[in-house]
Amino acid sequence: MRALALLLLLPLATFGCKKSDQPSEAEADADTDADADSDTDADTDTDSDADTDSGDSGGGGSGGSGGSGGGGSGGSGGGTGGLNCVDDNLEDNDSPANPTTGVTNASGLESIDNDDDWFEIDVPAGAIVEVEIFFIDAQGDIDLRLEDAGGGFLASSTSVSDGEFVTFTNNTGAATTWYANVYMFTNNGCNTYDIEIRVGTLGPEICDDLFDNDEDGGADCDDYECLGEPACLQACPNEDSYETNDDLGDATTGFTSDTDLMVHPQNEDWFEIVVDHDELATVTLSHDPTLGRVDAFLVDATGATLDSDTSSDPDKIVQAVNTSGATQTWYARVHAAGSCNNYDLALSAGPIPDEDCGDTFDNDLDGFVDCDDYDCLTDPGCTNSCPPEDAFEDNDNIAQAATGASNETGLMVHRQDEDFFELVVGAGEIGRVDLTFVHADGDIDLQLLDVDGNVVDASGSTSNAESVLVVNDGPNTETFYARVFVWSGSASDCNTYAMNLYTGPIPDEDCADGIDNDLDALSDCNDYDCIDDAACIAICGAGEDASEDNDDLATAAPIGAGPYTIHALDDDWFVVDVPDGEQVIIDMTHDHLVAVLDIRLYDAAGVQVDSDLSSASDTKQVSTVNSTGTATQYFLEVTHWNGQPCNTYTLATSVAPVPDEACDDTTDNDLDTYADCDDYDCLGDAACVGVCPDEDVYGGINADPAIALPLASATGLSTHVQRPDWFRITVGSDELATVDVTFTHADGNLKLEIYDEDLVLLQTVDTATDDESALVLNETPASADYFVKVSTSGAATICNSFDFAYTSGPLPDEVCDDTVDNDLDTFTDCADYECGTTFAACNCPTEDLYEPNDTPPTATPGLFAETGLAVFRQRSDFFAYTVPAGSTIDITVTLVNADGDIDFYLRDDLGTGIDFGDYLIRAFTSGNIETGTWTNTGTDPVDVVLETRLWAGNLTSHCNDYDLAVTITP
Repeated sequence: MRALALLLLLPLATFGCKKSDQPSEAEADADTDADADSDTDADTDTDSDADTDSGDSGGGGSGGSGGSGGGGSGGSGGGTGGLNCVDDNLEDNDSPANPTTGVTNASGLESIDNDDDWFEIDVPAGAIVEVEIFFIDAQGDIDLRLEDAGGGFLASSTSVSDGEFVTFTNNTGAATTWYANVYMFTNNGCNTYDIEIRVGTLGPEICDDLFDNDEDGGADCDDYECLGEPACLQACPNEDSYETNDDLGDATTGFTSDTDLMVHPQNEDWFEIVVDHDELATVTLSHDPTLGRVDAFLVDATGATLDSDTSSDPDKIVQAVNTSGATQTWYARVHAAGSCNNYDLALSAGPIPDEDCGDTFDNDLDGFVDCDDYDCLTDPGCTNSCPPEDAFEDNDNIAQAATGASNETGLMVHRQDEDFFELVVGAGEIGRVDLTFVHADGDIDLQLLDVDGNVVDASGSTSNAESVLVVNDGPNTETFYARVFVWSGSASDCNTYAMNLYTGPIPDEDCADGIDNDLDALSDCNDYDCIDDAACIAICGAGEDASEDNDDLATAAPIGAGPYTIHALDDDWFVVDVPDGEQVIIDMTHDHLVAVLDIRLYDAAGVQVDSDLSSASDTKQVSTVNSTGTATQYFLEVTHWNGQPCNTYTLATSVAPVPDEACDDTTDNDLDTYADCDDYDCLGDAACVGVCPDEDVYGGINADPAIALPLASATGLSTHVQRPDWFRITVGSDELATVDVTFTHADGNLKLEIYDEDLVLLQTVDTATDDESALVLNETPASADYFVKVSTSGAATICNSFDFAYTSGPLPDEVCDDTVDNDLDTFTDCADYECGTTFAACNCPTEDLYEPNDTPPTATPGLFAETGLAVFRQRSDFFAYTVPAGSTIDITVTLVNADGDIDFYLRDDLGTGIDFGDYLIRAFTSGNIETGTWTNTGTDPVDVVLETRLWAGNLTSHCNDYDLAVTITP
């Protein structure tokens, strides 16, 4: 038997959506309230206050829970399953007129397409009904529906899972009869199923009604409250004498051992253990797992688990060592995993035992057994496993690192006992560590660490040697540490090795021996140190040029013609002065077959403005135009890409005014990215007549928002891709402005953009038709300026002509029968509050006397009983209350659901920014009564706000009236 609370939640999480073949309900709620309570109506939510809402009845709800909507939604379920479609022994229960009665559970039933099964359920007043069916969906999809005696929808579950579940509460005030309908989803053949029907009431646990009345996860004799009840004497033994030790705070103290203890799934047992530093705590538990598994845990004072055994073994041992440096209080936690059971328990705390080197057990709990344990090195039974420690022990960490080692043999390292050696490296010196060993006898790895334990170099090969080195190119002596350790995947726990530690000066590079003497990863003429060496002159010419050291932007040399020499490790930088409005062009010439060189051009801030990285040419060029408004410097970087380590090159530099655009040579002469008639400068050129309209009377002065034109209307305007047009409009408070741009789309597409006074983009209108139009609504309490930008759109459009018009005025009233949102508040006709209260055809009640209470700050205080209240789609109602500590608030909203589905929410936030996903309780059923209860369990009064609202999924109902009853009791 699963608990009620669990059953209420599971369908919400697991049941999917599909289309139901049942008749649609009276209300087609897909109820997606703004706070995500999908009233299923999709309200598949389960209230935190345990009001098991059925969900607004909906022909399109998602189904899957009590609280689910109507006949279901979404794709079909499984296949026909290939079963024999034969009536079960409860037939013919094909209608509410001929149902199966008196069933609480039955198995092996058959659901057949077009042959529904009906079950009658007698429901006392205030009782909760749970109906659950179990089947394999892949063999045929079965759905479930709950109806009242008149055929009215109560709840449904139409998932594509291996089971369906519904629940509903009888709030009618009288005993009634309901009907569960089990049916195949359309064209699914048949399938077998089991059914459980449970009827119960919330409150103290009743030990023989098959129902989890107190919603604690245990029903009847599975509930801890039923221990000792006559009906449950065979289910569980009585409590033991150590109760109540149900949690860490009530743990039994001074316990050592006892037998025949009892633990219940709802009632754990806790025992305290005091453990000194470096002591071992042990919990030993024995039980009969065939009567119900009992788990053992060892936890610390925070409740964190140190060790556990959740296996089905009859005997369990959990242990941990206290390495905290101080005495600790720990706890043995005993948990019944399935049903109640008896057990024996023993606790102990004492010294960590020594490793027994021959019992196949990890006695000292260090993860190593017998001769694999470092403590067994000298044990007679382990003489062939590992040699004894070497003379440098204990050098097990940086703090204990051995000093004075140099060329050593006969060293030994163990998986549990690493070796550390100090290596002191002077300024300008190198440090090197070399190991030799037999890899087949155990894989040893090597690291070089700095004083903070960071890895400087590492060697982890599969050879018989490892080596690491460091170059100290700083001004001070540095200390490093060699870490020698057995690789974690080694088949052997230990091995012997020889080690050589060397420190000394960094040697100079020998430019003709083929060796990297100075350890910079380059040898001979590839090393920059050899650029002036006689052996390398044939490769690198006469050595460094006169502009060195120009190795970065800060040391850039004045640009000249050259020739210059460059090395792979030594970039060259040059600087050139460029007056405002002038263009700089730099050409480089080199032999790319010797080595490919790249050039890059940067502005004064170091931002790259041009580059030439081609690889198959002897000449390269970069250029830019100085449009900063003042004379400035630009920087050229020359780098070596590949080839011989050195190469020579020359530079040619030109600084001159930018030429005008020639409108007929297919060249972008003025370097503005537009050539010939596409260039704005060519608008009046004879070669470009007819390509673009002439500039309008404003001459392009409004190409920037700083000089936007304050025009109401103008004709014969023109815009160019290089010169957008800006206009400034002023819109009064609560006024609506209309902006129209009229043009012929075939002549070039234009785009309309609206910005606020801070130039924040508000909207973009860019269609593929003639003309663009935008609405601007100013809802602020003062007039406001807005900016309008008209520009070309799309690569194919260079220019076009257009007319501009702007009008503004008061926001129009809503017209209640034209299907248009006239006042731009996102609500149309009767859905608009302005129509609901004034337009007779909307069939809405008049607003009640408590308006305006449409926001939390304007909530009506202390309204406990009132009839004839009215709520509208666009206007929730808010009511404020104070709930004293320990008091309970009960809320009832009475309505005619068919006239408009009303939900309510209780929150403890009275601010304006309510989080609609955060509430104390909510009610969102599809009935004519919404109820909810919340208790203030704190020590201080709580201010709460009640919101009544029309469910957003009411597509035909825009308003409704209701009665409100609120009580607050101690």
